[in-house]
Amino acid sequence: MLGANGRGNSEVEEVGYSIAFAIFLVTFFVQTLLNPAIAVLLGRWNWWPSRLSHHAPATASPARQSHAAVPAEHTVEEQP
Repeated sequence: MLGANGRGNSEVEEVGYSIAFAIFLVTFFVQTLLNPAIAVLLGRWNWWPSRLSHHAPATASPARQSHAAVPAEHTVEEQP
């Protein structure tokens, strides 16, 4: 970048290269490698503020139990 005196401004170039390098680093290192690795390490804690962080109840509610069992007429039988 040329200033009023015709010489390049090395400070502006340095800031521009630093920002470009930071964007490159975040895009290709943090988002593609670090985020998935941290999510695997944290497991359920990765979803802490949502319902996914809570364990499912041991027994289902009566309303869900009625839909859990499949009637015999809807089961698939093996054909010889």
